[in-house]
Amino acid sequence: MAKENQTKKVCIIGAGAAGCACAWLLSQHSDKYQVELWEKGHVAGGVASSHKIDQNGLD
Repeated sequence: MAKENQTKKVCIIGAGAAGCACAWLLSQHSDKYQVELWEKGHVAGGVASSHKIDQNGLD
């Protein structure tokens, strides 16, 4: 068991919206958590994407 004053190691699998949010939140408590964020893809963001549309807002 970890002692009270030791940091806990946390590995987050997946850099989608939830994984990034979780990693950011835990990183704000670096005195308590040592965080690693792993992503199999080339970029973070999960299935989130953006699409360009024309000036009138129509596809």
